[in-house]
Amino acid sequence: MIAGSGLFRPQDQHRDALVATARGLGERHAAAVATHDRDATVHRALIDDLCAAGYHAAPIDRRYGVGSHRLADIVLAQAALAEYDPATALGIGMHLMVVGTECWLGTWPEWRRRDVFGRVTKNNAILNVFATEPAIGSPQGDARPQTLLRPTGENSWALHGAKSFSTFAPIVSDAIVYCSVDDGSGDVARVLVRTNHSTVAVEHTWDPIGMRATASHTLHFAGTPVATADVIARFPFSRRASRPAMTPWFALPVAAVYLGIARAARDEAVAAASRPRYSQTEIAASEARHLIADIERRLHVAEAILVNAAATADGDRRTSPGLSPLEAAAKLEVTQSAIAIVDAAVRIVGGRSLARGSRLERAWRDVRSGSVHPPTDAVANNLLADSALASHN
Repeated sequence: MIAGSGLFRPQDQHRDALVATARGLGERHAAAVATHDRDATVHRALIDDLCAAGYHAAPIDRRYGVGSHRLADIVLAQAALAEYDPATALGIGMHLMVVGTECWLGTWPEWRRRDVFGRVTKNNAILNVFATEPAIGSPQGDARPQTLLRPTGENSWALHGAKSFSTFAPIVSDAIVYCSVDDGSGDVARVLVRTNHSTVAVEHTWDPIGMRATASHTLHFAGTPVATADVIARFPFSRRASRPAMTPWFALPVAAVYLGIARAARDEAVAAASRPRYSQTEIAASEARHLIADIERRLHVAEAILVNAAATADGDRRTSPGLSPLEAAAKLEVTQSAIAIVDAAVRIVGGRSLARGSRLERAWRDVRSGSVHPPTDAVANNLLADSALASHN
């Protein structure tokens, strides 16, 4: 728990400045959000301003850059940004996942860390991990990646295959790709690829109902060269290794996006309930007050568990990936509550809330994506059950 641990201070100027940056830039660019949602395009102007402000480098240690922000800082900033532009918050959150996880676990060689972090701070490199494939979906169970890393000579390889659901595909500069090593070893690997190579192509396949501006298209690799030095990890394939390991730096910043969506929906509901039509009948006013109270309760609980989980992870000296029961519970609680909050806001605002392109209509569509991000509800519930049952053995 946070209490008495010193890991989280309610007043923190360093964190407050980051949150203010996220909220200020989100508000400045809010007018363009509906257009990017409609067109399913990345909100580049906002991304450029976030990078100019150093937001994309926020987790990086001061010895490499200018950030040194903890996970608890990041989740609060992500929620603030998502109040205005959830898709951009989700996309930049994937980048922060890569940077933050490496700052937290430190699994790369020092030269690699300096190289990648230098590209982030000096060249505004945007990173992501790509594992899902068109044919097999998200890797799990006995499904080996169909993306293949083939040897082409001494210390050289070529990458062949495709990755779907590739968030920010048009702007990611450095992709960490999960693949099978096609040399008879049966191994799988994660390799670092520069996406500006002529053998990397973006196929525009992204056309969902929500989170449209994440532009999560399909990336194709047609013999993309990979040096042995760019093989970040290699290990034997097994059911346990069937998917890149989850960390709180993925689960919690993603959950924070849905907290931000819920806050935006709350604002729309409160504004609607304050208008004269709700004072016309006692029944309508009473129902609105009841729903607003439920929204507020859910928001308080969701933020509390999210910040608790993030601050606890900040103090964790974990040496390997994985999620704690608290982290799984936080992701589950926030995303489920966000859906309920948006639905309640729609009831309060009424039919005009679903006018195409309105803030609440976008929230209603975007918030549905929360349940499909790992860990899914089923996976999180299984982890929680296992933890509870193991504690009594």
